[in-house]
Amino acid sequence: MSAFIPEADMMRKNWTEHDLHTAEAHVKRGEEIIALQRQRIERIEQEGGEAVAARQTLALMEIQQQELIEHRDLVATALNEFV
Repeated sequence: MSAFIPEADMMRKNWTEHDLHTAEAHVKRGEEIIALQRQRIERIEQEGGEAVAARQTLALMEIQQQELIEHRDLVATALNEFV
């Protein structure tokens, strides 16, 4: 009798260290992009410009960054569970 393994668990079981390194690289790149966006906002405001759109973009970047972090953590946890 075979045990039922949900599809999501099967995917997690197939994750590798390479997937974790890729996820970590995405998180690092996201941090770099967010830092650049913050610099842009600072420059815009120092020059007397309006940074509403830049701040809205930053907020979206931060949401995406949180999703990247959660995915990285999911991969890390899954790798530890299936070792």
